[in-house]
Amino acid sequence: MYLAGGSLYRKTRLLRSLLSEGGLNAPQQILIYLPQQYRLEVYGVPEWLVFLVSIIPFIELRGAIPLAILAGYSPELAFAACALLNLLAIPIAFVLLDFILPPILQRVELVERMFRWAVRRAQKHRNLSLLGLTLFVGIPLPITGAYMGSLIAYIAGLNRKHATVAIATGVVIAGVLIWVLASFGIIFIRGLSHKF
Repeated sequence: MYLAGGSLYRKTRLLRSLLSEGGLNAPQQILIYLPQQYRLEVYGVPEWLVFLVSIIPFIELRGAIPLAILAGYSPELAFAACALLNLLAIPIAFVLLDFILPPILQRVELVERMFRWAVRRAQKHRNLSLLGLTLFVGIPLPITGAYMGSLIAYIAGLNRKHATVAIATGVVIAGVLIWVLASFGIIFIRGLSHKF
């Protein structure tokens, strides 16, 4: 699971050779004993940077929590760090929408097209109540999350404080769902038998 790039066939062959050469008797021991520097070093970035994935729009917790768990962090730490960083996306989004984005939209056509695309998606949900906004953000699907929730609140003209609480609650709900799913996935992977 910690190996990056290449085909599944290549990874399976490498795992089998590690099993036979190292005397390990099950894949879960490979996951446990694989040296720390080989886990995400293959990508050329330090491991702790996986937490910053949680503030990238449209990826957010859906990508950050599983990556952090695969990087070797405990599921609890992965959840806590990624959820806290994703909560920062709410004020970041409002600052972007209020101050930074308007002048950029007038100068950069690509950014303006991307913004129009996001606004068209958000327009469909502009009549959501605060509870609806919480549930929208809390369901970890593509095009949901803190950034889209902030955009919906911005377009709908919702009270910022109330919208922030609703979005933050949704972030925590999404984080718990992804944490549970990712934890079960990792437990399943670590529990594989030694047969491929």
